[in-house]
Amino acid sequence: MGSFFIVRKMFSFQSMIGTLRVPYSLSNFKAGFLYAFSSCFPMDEIYGLHNTIAHRAGTVGICKGGFCSSEDNFRIVIHGRGGHASSPEKTVDPLVIAAQIILALQTIPSRSAPASQPVVVSCTELFTDGAHNAIPSNVTILGDCRSYAREMQELIENRMHDIVEGICKAGGAAFEFSYTHEFAPTVNWDAQVDAVVQAASHLLGEDHVDSSCAPFMASEDFGVFLEKVPGAFFFLGSGVGDSEKDFPLHNAVSGRYHVLEDGCHAVLRKKG
Repeated sequence: MGSFFIVRKMFSFQSMIGTLRVPYSLSNFKAGFLYAFSSCFPMDEIYGLHNTIAHRAGTVGICKGGFCSSEDNFRIVIHGRGGHASSPEKTVDPLVIAAQIILALQTIPSRSAPASQPVVVSCTELFTDGAHNAIPSNVTILGDCRSYAREMQELIENRMHDIVEGICKAGGAAFEFSYTHEFAPTVNWDAQVDAVVQAASHLLGEDHVDSSCAPFMASEDFGVFLEKVPGAFFFLGSGVGDSEKDFPLHNAVSGRYHVLEDGCHAVLRKKG
């Protein structure tokens, strides 16, 4: 980051087109990074891309509005009263309460969120301090939520708190609840989407550009940039139709990360 300040001090830029690569998976860091970068190099527009095997090599996918979801994490700790498995009537069973909460949380996307707004609530981890013959005293639920709008993030958090509070109160248990915003939704600006479609169609041909592709429910840290600067994020296809090569993104298979190269080669062949 310091190099941006040095370059800015050494040179005077009237206009500039540049590339920006930020360290992987540092979502909270990137908000501060954007402010520092934009103070050195004011930006009129910003664009980003990600390779994907979901689209064939040499194609581009983009859409207006919500393109990649937000990511929120939650932690619910239920404090009951443990005891022997043979005497459940003497306990406040946090596992039963946790089971009710896990099921009830699914009413958030199905009954609280508008049908037009995609929302995902996933409970992903469950921990207890019990044993095979003992009802635990404490249960921890961890999970992950996805949506395309700040309003939905707020709705999920508020409804989740109310559900946890109500079920714990009914069961006689205490609780702790925390909800964190990890990644902002990636929401494309209309005019900048049109610019990407025009440029990609010119380079690749209209039949290689999907201007209304399905949004992606995974999160993308580029979203924080689009909250401050007009821009767009799009996919560069890299799928080649070969199961030996088309591995999912961020896979752990050594030596298989060909996908960006295949996508770029296909574009260069079109260009050449």
